[in-house]
Amino acid sequence: MKNTIKAILCFALALLFVFTAVSCSNGNETAVPEQGTIDVEKRTYENKSIGLGLRLKEGWTIKSTEELQTEVNKLNFDESLKTADVIYDFYAVNDKSDNVIILFDNTKKNNNRVIGEKEYMESYMSSLESTLAGNGITLTKVEELSLKIDKNDYKASYIEATSNGEVIYQYLLIKQIGEFMTCITITAHSVNDLNSIFYCFYSL
Repeated sequence: MKNTIKAILCFALALLFVFTAVSCSNGNETAVPEQGTIDVEKRTYENKSIGLGLRLKEGWTIKSTEELQTEVNKLNFDESLKTADVIYDFYAVNDKSDNVIILFDNTKKNNNRVIGEKEYMESYMSSLESTLAGNGITLTKVEELSLKIDKNDYKASYIEATSNGEVIYQYLLIKQIGEFMTCITITAHSVNDLNSIFYCFYSL
């Protein structure tokens, strides 16, 4: 039960930012994300539209494309792009309940306007503490960062938060694709594990 609660908490933390963004964008609104390729056995994910790949070590459970479609998105990827507010492209959890989630937030549907990376991150950062508090989670540290994966820079944030004595560490990386915001969250129960997972990403 304790591990289940941890997993739910991590998943909740990873989703909270989806509801916080409000502003506008100057980006190319015609671009759309593509569906990533998942190999459950090899524990890999690649998505050319965001220019990233991920190769996880042993001990991770990964949802297949079919599982995401039937259990989470409820629609296939193309249908989700047209109708859903949020489309999940990758979800993995390990035996410590650390997790990685990659999703596409349709900012135009959620905010009645397209918003860019700067505004998205500013809104997320400004509302994070109250949003977490409303879910019984105490924010103890937050920093805005620029994280690099190979030669590519990403707007990002780092947070530390507690709930019922559990300490959670999380990175959020964002990348705009048209009216969609790619949101990559890495959640772990130690800083070492957080960084170890982050270094499993690579550029395509």
